[in-house]
Amino acid sequence: MYELLKERAGGGVYPFHMPGHKARGGLFGAIFPEMDTTELGWTDNLYSADGVLKHSMERAANVFGAGRTYFLTNGSTAGIIAAIMSVARESGELIVARNSHRSVYGALILSGAVPRYVYPGATPFGAAGGVGVAGIKEAAENYPNAAAAIVTSPTYEGFVSDIRGIAGVLHEKNIPLIVDEAHGAHCVFHADFPETALSAGADVVVQSLHKTLPALGQTALLHVSEAFCGKEDVGRMLPLVMTGSPSYLLMGLADKLVGELSSGGHDFGGYMERLGALRDSLGGLKNFSLTGREMVGKYFIHDIDISKLLMISNADVTGTELAEKLVREYKLQFEMSGENYILGLTGVADGAEAFFKLAHAMEKIDAEARHLTPRPSEHPAFTVKTVLPPRRAFFAKVKKLPIEECAGEVAADFILQTPPGVPLIAPGEFISREIAEYTAGKNLIKMFAVVDE
Repeated sequence: MYELLKERAGGGVYPFHMPGHKARGGLFGAIFPEMDTTELGWTDNLYSADGVLKHSMERAANVFGAGRTYFLTNGSTAGIIAAIMSVARESGELIVARNSHRSVYGALILSGAVPRYVYPGATPFGAAGGVGVAGIKEAAENYPNAAAAIVTSPTYEGFVSDIRGIAGVLHEKNIPLIVDEAHGAHCVFHADFPETALSAGADVVVQSLHKTLPALGQTALLHVSEAFCGKEDVGRMLPLVMTGSPSYLLMGLADKLVGELSSGGHDFGGYMERLGALRDSLGGLKNFSLTGREMVGKYFIHDIDISKLLMISNADVTGTELAEKLVREYKLQFEMSGENYILGLTGVADGAEAFFKLAHAMEKIDAEARHLTPRPSEHPAFTVKTVLPPRRAFFAKVKKLPIEECAGEVAADFILQTPPGVPLIAPGEFISREIAEYTAGKNLIKMFAVVDE
């Protein structure tokens, strides 16, 4: 792995993917093994911080608009699990957006909570849209004793739900709102980005610094709103799901980034100008459609994050073929690709040269492509039925069957594609014939664990 990473690092391929530092090592300054340390008198302790870490996290809370902020070195996954476990209990109900990340389902398994699903809008090209206020309101009325609700916004593709409206209807029932804002840590730094979940009224928010900001992998933040401080138990849950030896290098570099952001050390104005010019260029393509604000008001999408480059192929080139062509011929690596589209992530660390290379490459590919009618969605919007609580199904006696024989069974594990890590099926859910056939047809998995009871 070390040799492969070293080889790829010198390969000259530009990353339109995570992490947000875009392989620009100079952003971090000098990093030496001597800086890798442990809990000592002068380094403070993450789980009982009263010194330098306490001050660092207080500064982060001030920058991001939180009442309290915790550093995470196990990524947003640890924060999401801790947030859910801080409010949910065995057999309690949790309102869950069905396009949630796998970590949410992990929290359901660990806590014993039972999901009550709200479905997002389904776009024509297969990606989930936003979550509607009406759906959340209906769930809050049907499950008034729910421990909390959790929504992902922005989504992996950059679609934002009406968090202010969702928070409003939940708070009327005294139900707290947790927002997985892993892909939105940058939004507070420019007015052209969507309103942040904290400013829109969310109670607990989890953000990945490394996804969209110049930070190393696994660095993330968990925020608690000023109004919700003291009403949750996050601080007690974090040591259960985080390492007992959090990386001081990661925390130190996260603090360095927060300090730079607090003093205007990164030029978001210049980045937005470059991004606007790039989106104008890509918006002029004939055979590829760049999603933009025309999506707002459809599929429960309240706003979009324009830093995401989601391009739909209307050409004789699939998304997978387009991504392979970009990396092979132009040394531009996109975050993910599917049958219909490709997704690239941009950030403040992207320079004008990278954007120029991408615009030039897409113009050439567009000129060579042949226009086709839009392809149908490659990912149907399945509705699932929860038969058993996720915890019971995950720890049940299981049997493994060929996936094509799983129709009519109850799942004991996950079927999902990563990224974005949203389960097609999760433990405790009924496996319909449509889901079994789709999974078998996509060759996602050969054998699958189902409940044997």
